[in-house]
Amino acid sequence: ALGPILWIVVGSFKSKADFLVNPWRLPQSWLFHNYVDAFVVARVGDYVWNSLTVVTLGLCILLVAAATTAYALARFRFPGRGVVTIIILVTMMVPSDVLTVPLFVVLRSLGMLGTFLGVACLYAASGFGISVFLLRGYFMSVPREVEEAARLDGASTLSTLWYIVLPMTLPGFASVAVIQAMAMWNDLYLSFVFLRDPASATVPVGLLNFFQRD
Repeated sequence: ALGPILWIVVGSFKSKADFLVNPWRLPQSWLFHNYVDAFVVARVGDYVWNSLTVVTLGLCILLVAAATTAYALARFRFPGRGVVTIIILVTMMVPSDVLTVPLFVVLRSLGMLGTFLGVACLYAASGFGISVFLLRGYFMSVPREVEEAARLDGASTLSTLWYIVLPMTLPGFASVAVIQAMAMWNDLYLSFVFLRDPASATVPVGLLNFFQRD
C-alpha cells in the first residue's frame, strides 16, 4: 500500500527527463526546487485553498440538510413519508452529467454561477440521497427511550438530535463526511464546468491545466 506513495514522493524530486528514462530508480539529482515551482509557478497552494473552501461549504450544507432530513424520516410519522424516502433514493440513480444544462441555468438565474457557494450546493445535492440513506439507518438504531427521556427533560427536537442522537451515531456521521469529502475533493467535471475562472480552479482542474502546459 505504501509502495505507490513512496514512488510518487521519490518521483517528485526528479526532472521530467529523469522520470521518463528511469521511473523506478532513485533520482540522479534531487531537485528540491520542484516543490517551490509547484507552489509558485503551478499555484498548487491556490488550488488547494479553493478545494478546501468548496469542500468545507459543501459538507456544511450537506450534513445539515441530510442529518435533519434523515432524522425526520427515521423518527417522525407523516403522510407520504414512504414516497419522500423513495424520491430521495431515486435521486441517487440520476448522474449529474445529464443535469448539466438545467443546473447551469439554475445557477445563472440565482447569480451563483462561477462561485464557490454554487458549486458547493451542487456537491451537497449530488451526495444528498446516499447521505440521507446512510444516516437514516444509523438514526433508526438509536433506542427511542433515550430520545423520550431527553424530551421529558425539556429538550426540543433539534436539541435531541444535536446533543443525544448525533453523539451516539458519530461513526456513521463521520463516515458520511469522509466519503462525501473525498468525492467533492476528487470531482473534476462539475468544478471544470461551473468554475471557469482559472483563479477559482480546484485541485483536479488545476492539475489538468498544469499537465496541459508545455
